[in-house]
Amino acid sequence: MNLSKKLLTGTAAAVMVAGIGIGSMANADAPATTALPAVEVQAKCDREPEITAKYDATHERLTQRIAHLQERHQKAVDNGRDKLATRLERLITRVQQLDTKLTTRYEKYEAWVDANCQAG
Repeated sequence: MNLSKKLLTGTAAAVMVAGIGIGSMANADAPATTALPAVEVQAKCDREPEITAKYDATHERLTQRIAHLQERHQKAVDNGRDKLATRLERLITRVQQLDTKLTTRYEKYEAWVDANCQAG
């Protein structure tokens, strides 16, 4: 390694270390959590029935879509249409992943509601 490459590498490393150090110092003064005002929390709690209804409707549509795609997949397999069956398998997997993601987010929301909203 020649001298110019060593100098360039050393300078780049020094700049990176200094940047990390300055960023860490700036981040140390930031508050660890930000609390929502009570008005915002109550507004989110008031939307719970609307969000639950929307989740239920979307989950039902995704469940119906998966069932329909599985029927189409089985029909394609029975008719020997391998390319179509492969595409439908990938689509079924994506819709199932979307349903799983939606359910996970809704469960997190429900946990937040249980922790932050008064019963009633």
